[in-house]
Order: sequence, then C-alpha cells, then structure tokens
Amino acid sequence: MSAESEEPDFLAIRCEQCEARLRVRAKLAGQTAKCSNCGTAIEIPVRPIVEFELPGEDEEREWLDDAGGYRLAVPLDHQPDLGVPEPLPAGIQVPAPERGYLEQVERVRQDVVLTPPRYLFFSGIFDFPWYPEVWPRWIYLVLGGSVASLIPLLAITFFGGTSGYASIGVAFFAMPQIWITIWSGSFMAACGMQVFEDTAAGSDHITAWPDPNWREWMWPLMYMGYVALMVLALAYGVGLACGGSSNVMLTILGLAEFVLFPICLLSVLEANNIAILFSPRLMLSLIQKPAGWLLFYLLTGSMFVAWGSMLWYANWLNPLLVVPVNGLLYASIGLIWFRLLGRLAWLITHSRSQKRRRSASSAPKVPRVTGESAT
Repeated sequence: MSAESEEPDFLAIRCEQCEARLRVRAKLAGQTAKCSNCGTAIEIPVRPIVEFELPGEDEEREWLDDAGGYRLAVPLDHQPDLGVPEPLPAGIQVPAPERGYLEQVERVRQDVVLTPPRYLFFSGIFDFPWYPEVWPRWIYLVLGGSVASLIPLLAITFFGGTSGYASIGVAFFAMPQIWITIWSGSFMAACGMQVFEDTAAGSDHITAWPDPNWREWMWPLMYMGYVALMVLALAYGVGLACGGSSNVMLTILGLAEFVLFPICLLSVLEANNIAILFSPRLMLSLIQKPAGWLLFYLLTGSMFVAWGSMLWYANWLNPLLVVPVNGLLYASIGLIWFRLLGRLAWLITHSRSQKRRRSASSAPKVPRVTGESAT
C-alpha cells in the first residue's frame, strides 16, 4: 500500500476562537482557511493534532501524542484484558448480612480484631469521663445538670412561701427548666449512645462524637424515652395487679426501670425493631452470661445508691451544695453507665464471635484440584 493511499482525505482540526470542530480536506494542509462558524482565519497544520477515536474491530489508527510523535493505537481485539476478579479461596466465606445492632458490632469485631480489656467491667470504666476526648463533653454535661438542678431550687427558695407565689414561681421557671432539661438530656443521650456503640464494638477510645446540633440529639433521647415509657407502662400494669399503695407503686416503677430498661434497650437495638422489647437472643444471654449481667447490675446499682446518698448528705449540709454535686454525679454516672452497657454488649457478642471463629477453624478443608484431575 502506497503512502498516498494511507493519507486521510479529511483532517480534523479545532478553531481556537470558537472551539468548533472542523473537517478540512487533507490537500489544504499548510494553507489558511476561514472557520465556517465564526469566520476566523485558521492555519491548517501539516501534521494536525487529531482527537483520539476508538479504532474499528479490524483497523489500527495512529494519533499525535504530547511529545510530537506518533503512537500506534491498540485495536479493540488487542486491548489488554482487565480481567475478572478471581474467586475467593475455599477457606474464606463472605458472610450474609445479619440483623440487629449487636450483630453489626460482632461483625466489626471479626473484621478488626481488638484486644479485650483485662478487666472487662473495671478497666477504663470509672476513669472514662476524664479521657482526653471525653472530658470536654463531661464539662458540658456537668453544667447542664447543675443548671437543671439550680432552677427548681431557686423556685422553691423564692416562691415557696405561699401558694400564690408558688404558682407564679412555677410559671416563671417552667420554660427554662424544660429547655435546660431537654438540652442536657438530649446531649447525654447522644453522647451516651456513641459511647455505647464504640465500646460495644471493642474500642477503648471514642472515635466520633455527635455533631453540635441539638436537633440531632433529640432522636437518641426520644428513642430511649420511648423504651423508658414502655417499661413504665409494664411496671404500672404490674403495680395495679398487685394493688399496693403509692409507695409500693413507686418502688415497683423504680425497680422496673433499673432492671428492665437495659434489657429492653439492648433488645430493641439487637432486633432493630422498637416493638420488640424482649429479644430472644438477648434473653438467652441472661442464661449464657449471668455473671456479666449480675456484675453490671451490682456496679450500676452501687452508683445510683451513691448518687442518692451524696445528694441527701449535700442537702443536709447546705441545699445549695445539691446543685454542683448533682451536676458532677449526673455527668459522671451517666457516661459510666453507658460505658458499662457497652462492655456488657461486648461480652454478649464476644461469645458468639469466638464460637463462630472456632467453628470456622475446625471446619474440614476442601481440597483444591489443579491441572488434570486424578483418576
């Protein structure tokens, strides 16, 4: 094939003024022509820079590269095969998606193996509020709890003498009390859920915190508030069935919140359904891990008793001491409670993770045949 027959009949050029794509006859190379779009004079290059075009199935084309030389385009039937991902080895299996929050943190632990703490319910528990990434939030919680305690104390001090002034005081301090309580409670709920999630996943430090938007804090508060109301409804029904006095009813309500709230909260998270207050898997953990549950209740119960005792003693010394004492205890015990709940969830999922790893390691290996199969 001669060189003349290999030269194209038309050349593809671009107008520098209007960016229009033009086709000119190859025999006009080296001359000047006008752009049919804007009328600008264009010098037709001898070796034009041609845009890359995909070659046909049986042809190869060449184009000018950045260095000024020609390169040979790879035909479609000669393009390198990007390949198909190789199948996983026989010993590796892709797990099916599982339901529930506790199953998700269990899967995280299988992907990233974290070293468990030496003492599950003591290591990094009671000093947790003063971790470097925690104590700034702890300060905000202390302030919120202190202000929420100060408002009713001021109302009782200044307007508690007569019934008329008392009603004025309640009306005056009601809105600030409601807003401060909601803000402090929502911030505690948002931070507490993040503490619970990271701790249940096996992390000692908290990697992420809620965004500084109080509207987003409301969802964890509403979530846990719903669980608490459901527990109160169940306990109230039991109290009515027992037919006790008001003191007996209050005792039943308090014990129900203390005992059933952690169970119901973990059940709702595990089942990923707010209607399931008692998840079968979580109820089974009460039998499989009784020591963990018992230690959780002993530690949290001791903290709540200490909280009430210190408030009583502070009020006995000076009622104004209740404000800072309650703020400090509210922030500290609240964060520690979520920390303990996360460690309890870690313990519940840890047993299943170990069981699955043992079953996977003890499974018989499937022989892999390479080359010709043996007869």
